[in-house]
Amino acid sequence: MDSLLAWFLGWAVLVAIVGSLLLSQLQPVAALALTVLIVASIGLYFVPTYVAKGKPHFTQVFILNLFLGWTFLGWVIALVWAAKQVPPSHPTT
Repeated sequence: MDSLLAWFLGWAVLVAIVGSLLLSQLQPVAALALTVLIVASIGLYFVPTYVAKGKPHFTQVFILNLFLGWTFLGWVIALVWAAKQVPPSHPTT
């Protein structure tokens, strides 16, 4: 799943670069500020996915975050689910 996270980070950088090129008509400081805002927004959007990293329900949190994270309720549910502690499994003997 690390490659999936890397893919999304790469995508975020690509969007930021393309956005800054399209916004080159703006003053350089404004274009840089907008680029930083875009990258920070994408990073904040995927916080629940990052919190769920290494947990058994990572894929489910990622899918919920990807498709419903744009709603505030979906993002909060994904974050709560990601932060949920996984109970230790007890081997049966």
